[in-house]
Amino acid sequence: FRSLAMRKRLFGERDRDGIAVLYQNLGVAYVKLNEYRRAIAYFEQALAMRKRLFGERDHNDIAALYNNLGVAYENLNEYRRAIAYYEQALAMRKRLFSERDHDGIAVLYNNLGVAYLNLNEYRRAIEHYEQSLKMQRRLFPGRDMDVIALSLRNLGDANEKLGDVAAAAKYREEANAMSARIREREKR
Repeated sequence: FRSLAMRKRLFGERDRDGIAVLYQNLGVAYVKLNEYRRAIAYFEQALAMRKRLFGERDHNDIAALYNNLGVAYENLNEYRRAIAYYEQALAMRKRLFSERDHDGIAVLYNNLGVAYLNLNEYRRAIEHYEQSLKMQRRLFPGRDMDVIALSLRNLGDANEKLGDVAAAAKYREEANAMSARIREREKR
């Protein structure tokens, strides 16, 4: 808070970008403290400032704020609202990266999968988890990565909820094997 007050005193409204970053950082801090309503208030302030700065143009900072708002609403069990923000972030990132693979897009597919899983919409969750996994595998071909293992676990959970025990077991086995290889690699 001191940093924000000092920045406002020194630069006033001239440093909207710096102030927006501080608002966003405060929002992230409140998410970590499980104070989601306070986080949302800061994310909304940052988003308003970013929109004034960038106008109607797409910008990754705006997409990040939409994702942050989605995370906060998801933690408040407001899954439909979270999905709306995740979808805005996803659409913007797709435009920004010209539909190319990007880790920020893969994360959003995963976040959408989590929200749909929480709504008991298992097929939609699986669709999003699969998109995330496919993109991650293209981004990190042949590599063992924690994000890939997480996607595999998520697919296992969603398939189990759907009643496909065989698919759930297959995904979990692959996730566990990958996680074991990652742990072994980190020991070296």
